[in-house]
Amino acid sequence: MPLTHKPSVVATRILDLLVAGMTDLGLRKVYYGDQNKVDESPTACVEAGPVNRPMDGVPDMILNTFQVFVIVYHSRVQDNQTTKLEAEQFAEAIEDYLHTNLQLRDASGDPASEIVIHGWVIENMPGYATKGVNTLWRASRLTWQGISKSSLRFGP
Repeated sequence: MPLTHKPSVVATRILDLLVAGMTDLGLRKVYYGDQNKVDESPTACVEAGPVNRPMDGVPDMILNTFQVFVIVYHSRVQDNQTTKLEAEQFAEAIEDYLHTNLQLRDASGDPASEIVIHGWVIENMPGYATKGVNTLWRASRLTWQGISKSSLRFGP
């Protein structure tokens, strides 16, 4: 598969990798797009973010810089100290998992399936989120950033 220029392709690959790693990571649910209500924890939601495309090199070549957000809902807020530490460690484990696949190969690990030159989590922002009817969750937003090169004449 050639390098991609589409943010939805990158976000979908991250979603697929998280689904493939659900058992090892301890995730209960993985969704494309943030959810209005979270029923089970831990849950991860994957959202395509902005893409920046400056010119890069020979005519028509651009450098695609993608951002994808992985929002991790760990637990309802209860004991502050215990759940905070657990939530942070859980998000760190997902970050480490994503760092084992810098080119976003598919779940089989086939080198021909690489869709970016490289990418990694550039920010891990822990905090809170309200979901459903006033349910406060411990959450972290991971910002994954990656790059690829393509032509302005994207083709099919």
